[in-house]
Amino acid sequence: MKIRNLLLSSVLVAGGFVSHAQDLYFTTTGSCASYITYNNWDSHQADSIYLIERTKQTIVVDGVADAAYSAAQVGILNNIMNELKVGNELDLSNYPQSETDLYTTFKALWTENGVYMLIDVKDDLVRYQNPDYQWENDAVELFFAKARGEGKIQLIIPAMVGTTHPDYPAALNFETGSATGSQEAYTVFGYDANNWDESVFNWAIKKTETGYTMEVYLDKDIVTNGNSEALFVNGGMFAGDINVDESDEKQNSNDPALYVREAIIGMMGNSLHEYATSDNYGWFKLVDNTEVEEELYFTVTGSCADYITYNNWDSHQADSIYVIERTDKVITVDGVEDAAYSVANTGLLNNIMNELKVGNELDLSNYPQSETDLYTTFKALWTENGVYMLIDVKDDLVRYQNPDYQWENDAVELFFAKPGAKVKSS
Repeated sequence: MKIRNLLLSSVLVAGGFVSHAQDLYFTTTGSCASYITYNNWDSHQADSIYLIERTKQTIVVDGVADAAYSAAQVGILNNIMNELKVGNELDLSNYPQSETDLYTTFKALWTENGVYMLIDVKDDLVRYQNPDYQWENDAVELFFAKARGEGKIQLIIPAMVGTTHPDYPAALNFETGSATGSQEAYTVFGYDANNWDESVFNWAIKKTETGYTMEVYLDKDIVTNGNSEALFVNGGMFAGDINVDESDEKQNSNDPALYVREAIIGMMGNSLHEYATSDNYGWFKLVDNTEVEEELYFTVTGSCADYITYNNWDSHQADSIYVIERTDKVITVDGVEDAAYSVANTGLLNNIMNELKVGNELDLSNYPQSETDLYTTFKALWTENGVYMLIDVKDDLVRYQNPDYQWENDAVELFFAKPGAKVKSS
């Protein structure tokens, strides 16, 4: 009989990307997709801190999500970029009308050398036709600075798998490179030819049925703007942002054969001129929840699924902070993932529960041998009244047969306590 107890030991922290009420400088007309938010161009109340989890797994930059990304948090680009002043008008009809039209999520991981990012863009019309002005295409823009107000790095990687200008070679379904793609015209804006090569900066773009995925590797000195010695550590923070450019129907007045950027959605929702200043960037924070080398009390025999970890029973070094995002959307408790959960972080239950003392033995063969055998992720959201949790369990043999002792069944156990308190709820 398989032992089914796995646990994610965590501190739950309430976070939130939900916009708070404020007096807007501008008025709005029309409507856009419900996931999109907007604020004053200089507002900081929609600020976010994206936690980049550390990984020790190998990642291949090919536009496909490696297994390592299962430990990464999911961020969503949902804030309108604008610089509207008092009396101006924001026409929401210029922005995506549905998630099919444009919807972008991202994940990031760090290693001792740099940061990997996987950006998934759902876009029903992808264009890359203006290599002279990369921001006038469907594209992803990356921004990094030591801190807000400091010098910045801006990179623009166009969706090179999109429909191209007739004068340029037809787009491929897959592009990869550093300074350029498969064609010399397919260039990256902001690339530093004097200091970068594929060992410190490379990317891949893969066309999908719903849009494209972009995967990027950036050296630690790129994301910290040369300050990696101080900032590229567990708990280190640096300023930055991610934007996605949308080019759909708005034609270039000088060249009707070209279309121009008509919308920008970002991690932050501040000034359109983010390229000119880092004052309104978001924040990236590095966290390390990987197992730290320690002398175990016990020995191990056998083997189990590679996603499973174990520590001494009283170890705190695998502890994690799970950030619960706030939502204003309606959630129905019916076991089905509502759209609201798209902004929630994904947690993984992967730690073996044990109370083994010195000289004991842990038989790993008693634990799941594959993800099909048992693999559990969870998401959580909070509202002003409480917390919603969605727990997804992959299990090839589900049993409920002992109503007197619920923990002797396949089951989910929840534990809560005030920080540092001896009393808990379960």
